[in-house]
Amino acid sequence: FNNLAITVPPQTPSPSTLALTKKDQGWSVRFAVAPGYSYRVRSAPNVTGPWADIGTLTGPETGWSEFIDTNSPPSQTFYRTVTP
Repeated sequence: FNNLAITVPPQTPSPSTLALTKKDQGWSVRFAVAPGYSYRVRSAPNVTGPWADIGTLTGPETGWSEFIDTNSPPSQTFYRTVTP
């Protein structure tokens, strides 16, 4: 086989549970990602919104990402991630 090529389809993003941890810098938001895909981290004062983008990132090869919200208000905050 001199002309053999193997193609592996990229992993697509799927819903992921967010893990929240309070840190000295703010709230850490950890979640599973599909490597190479872009994600937007969003926050809102209520579960119904209004939602605002607070950061973007690209999923690393490890399959896990972390975003630290350094501007979280003292009252409740809700988080979610979306892919563009």
